[in-house]
Amino acid sequence: MCSAGRTIKTLAEDIQYFVTKYGQSPALLRLNGRPVYFCYDSYTLPVNGWATLLDPTSNSTVRGTTIDGELEQLACKLIHRAREGELQYCV
Repeated sequence: MCSAGRTIKTLAEDIQYFVTKYGQSPALLRLNGRPVYFCYDSYTLPVNGWATLLDPTSNSTVRGTTIDGELEQLACKLIHRAREGELQYCV
């Protein structure tokens, strides 16, 4: 769901579209009744943006809304920087 060029605003819009289109599907993975979202390359969005999106007290939060869900993210840590490029360790 996440990729280059995304912002927190476009991510929230994409989640809204996804829930509107597929939210009632029996094939949608749910955890505790909430949809599960998998976000690849989540590290391309700023940490403060994620905090805004996921903090229940934020004006821009998804928490407690119709698009609230479980968000699974790929976390990467830069472990080596070389002239040829960057090596990342992903978990």
